[in-house]
Amino acid sequence: MDNIQYVGTDKLSADELTVAKAVCSSYYGKLEREVKKITQLIVHIKPQSKGGNRKRYQVIARLHTPRKIFESDVLEWDLSKAVHTALEDIKKEIQHRCHSDGRDNKC
Repeated sequence: MDNIQYVGTDKLSADELTVAKAVCSSYYGKLEREVKKITQLIVHIKPQSKGGNRKRYQVIARLHTPRKIFESDVLEWDLSKAVHTALEDIKKEIQHRCHSDGRDNKC
């Protein structure tokens, strides 16, 4: 879990940060099952507000492995859904690129 780096957390409240960390920590194990060696997981959270009461969140997630970098960019109104969707996209990309051809794991 030490390989998770959060960027942009200074603009989040304590509750929002807790939600983001909980979702990331639950997905870290799932990603680790797909890729044996994770160098670093970077989650960049950018809250965007246009003057209304609600905030929209842009979540950019990058998973570094020794051979490849997987990246996802999601824009969503709900923070937990945004982080969940970004990490799920990375998981699907890993499955597509690394396991779909039936050869050795190239990731």
